[in-house]
Amino acid sequence: MTAPEAGPPVPFQPYGLVSLWDMLEIDAQAFVVAVESLNAIDAHLAHLDLSDDKIINDEDTIATIASLLLDLNKATDAIYAPVTEQALARLMELLVNKKCKETELSGKLSDIRQRLRDELNGTTFFVLEEVYADLYNGTIDYFGFDIGVTFSSQAEADIEEAGKCLALGRGTSCVFHLMRAMEAAVKVLGSKLGVTNTEKEWGKILSDLGRKIEDMPKGPSRDEWSACHVNLYHVKQAWRNSTMHPKETYTAEQAREVLLSVRIFMRQLATLV
Repeated sequence: MTAPEAGPPVPFQPYGLVSLWDMLEIDAQAFVVAVESLNAIDAHLAHLDLSDDKIINDEDTIATIASLLLDLNKATDAIYAPVTEQALARLMELLVNKKCKETELSGKLSDIRQRLRDELNGTTFFVLEEVYADLYNGTIDYFGFDIGVTFSSQAEADIEEAGKCLALGRGTSCVFHLMRAMEAAVKVLGSKLGVTNTEKEWGKILSDLGRKIEDMPKGPSRDEWSACHVNLYHVKQAWRNSTMHPKETYTAEQAREVLLSVRIFMRQLATLV
């Protein structure tokens, strides 16, 4: 194994921008990798004589330690430990430029370990069961059609956020996102039936839609639109009015019921538009 070329180590980017979701979404596997990397470094150092006050310049030693440090850096990046990453970057630079003394290495690694402990000590993590993780990640398709194409990209985003909120047990936030998605669906519904002012109260919108449906010739099409009208009415009566009051809150179970109801309405509407 050959040592990395001298110069600032490219893979280390401790000052990069990190989005909020990147900070919140952390794979538990990263913790395992971090611990394994630290143990692997300790195991490797145990077989070396690093008691002399001289520069570490053996190519194989540098390459092995550098490889382990890169594994550790990937893990600390995944669990968002920027201060630890900075210390790793400095140690890597010293190693590849052959400026790290044998007697300094152990102390610097101890400092890295302590920095990681300090950063994790001030961090709170939430663990999701598999079914909720799938809901959070959007890998469960409750709707079965492309919401962004049928209604709007904003509706799709709100449905995704509703799933995340439900997965985290934030029932009230879930319902508010579902209602925002419903706004987009109602606009599409109004456009399809010629109801132009969908900014009205839902009661008035339902009345306008009802008159449009009544004017349709009897048959399967009218029956489908009537069912859609009923589904919208149930959403309005059961949930929308309540969410307009600041004191109303929803449990996760109630939010799940709202999600399923919105799903019924939007899935059927998608077949009509």
